[in-house]
Amino acid sequence: LTVAGGNPLAAEALIEFGVPEAAHVRLAVYDVSGRLVADLVDDHVAGGYHVLPWDGCTSSGRHAGAGIYFIRLGLDDGIPTAKVVIAR
Repeated sequence: LTVAGGNPLAAEALIEFGVPEAAHVRLAVYDVSGRLVADLVDDHVAGGYHVLPWDGCTSSGRHAGAGIYFIRLGLDDGIPTAKVVIAR
């Protein structure tokens, strides 16, 4: 799990992740207190390499405020986490 596009994030991040085979994946963004900010993927995905943009918005479409956020990839074999900082 990696985040490209600059850190701190000014506009859009590209979240890159790979899964060895088809699986149910949950990719979500959380704030530092553990609250869910945005659900990016909660679905079955094909095995392989995936790139998904995140525009820095919450699930309700509002811009997430400046701060530190954690992107978590939920898989059967663990939960990789990446940190991203938003600077507005």
